[in-house]
Amino acid sequence: MSAGYCTIYLKSSDDKLNNNLHLLPCSVDYDGSAKTHSYFVPVRKEDDTYEANFRGRRLCGRKVELSEMYAGHVLGSVMASQNVEQNNAFEEKFSELQCAEDLELHTIEGFEDLIIWDHDRLPLASDDDFISSLAWLDLSTSIHADCSTVIPENNDSTAVSADDHTSSSNGDVKGE
Repeated sequence: MSAGYCTIYLKSSDDKLNNNLHLLPCSVDYDGSAKTHSYFVPVRKEDDTYEANFRGRRLCGRKVELSEMYAGHVLGSVMASQNVEQNNAFEEKFSELQCAEDLELHTIEGFEDLIIWDHDRLPLASDDDFISSLAWLDLSTSIHADCSTVIPENNDSTAVSADDHTSSSNGDVKGE
C-alpha cells in the first residue's frame, strides 16, 4: 500500500475562537448532526467545575485552559484523492480492500480551553492522559529553554553564565 500525504490548513489567530469544546469519556459511533444543545446541558458550579448527564449517566467536568503559547484546533478532513490498492493476501484473509488516502485537514473551530469530563468524579491530572499531556507541553518548553544564563538564588540582578564555571578533578564546580 502506498503512503498518503496530509496537508493541514490552520485558521489565523485573528479568527474568533469557540470555547465550547467538550472531551467526553465515551465513543459515539455516529457522524452526523445532533441536537446536542437539547440533550447535553452542562451546568456550571461555583468552583468553576461542571455537571451534566449524558445517556442517563452523571458526568463531572473541569475546565482546562491551554497555555498562552498554544492554540487548539478542531480539524476536519477533506479527501484530496483516493487510491485503492488490492493486497491479495489481505483480501484472501479478510475480503476487504486497503485504501490509502491523501488528506487535507482544515480548521473547523479554534479553542483556548475545553471541558474534560469523567464519570461520577472530576478528572484529575494524575489519572487523565489529556490533562497530563498539557502539563508535559509546559514542561517540555522549560526543558528546551535557553539555559545559558542562571539567576542566582539571592535575587542579585547579575546573571552568571554557565561558561564562567569550571569543574575540578573531584567533580565540584568552581567559579573562575
